[in-house]
Amino acid sequence: EQCIKIAEKTGASLDWLILGKDSPQARSSSPVQDYDDSDAAWVPLYDVYASAGSGLDIWGEEVEQYIPFSHVWLNQQNLHSKDLVCIKVRGDSMEPTLNNGDVILVNTARQVGDGVFVVRIGNLLRVKRLQTLLNGSLKISSDNPIYESETLNPKEDSDFAIIGECHSKIARVA
Repeated sequence: EQCIKIAEKTGASLDWLILGKDSPQARSSSPVQDYDDSDAAWVPLYDVYASAGSGLDIWGEEVEQYIPFSHVWLNQQNLHSKDLVCIKVRGDSMEPTLNNGDVILVNTARQVGDGVFVVRIGNLLRVKRLQTLLNGSLKISSDNPIYESETLNPKEDSDFAIIGECHSKIARVA
């Protein structure tokens, strides 16, 4: 459903949006004939996964494809394309908020506050809910209640970094 809406709004081909085949421009038979690249910001989707679990090694940082986002929508959300990346979620610890295979839009400009963030611990990328505690440490938790929370002091752990806030998700409709 979301891909169809994006294709109708931007003129991107469904083959490109869903399968990564062909080019981002729709064929001339598209119902949207007046699409211009200036109407959208193309945000990179990297070939890395943020684990909604115990963490995954960062095994590559190549751009897999680009995902179009309307400039109007980005402005409404107070987002800037230069600060945005997309990555995939793997695992079940953030269910029902995020599911295995979801693509998340990460705002790298926001790295403080409470909410759902992509973090790096050592060489592991994780997507977790962060809560700042009174003593300055972070409570790192999952939305799935079967997973235990952790506490970490970011000032004492040099292998920890907040990559950015998870702003939105693109998910498969089941």
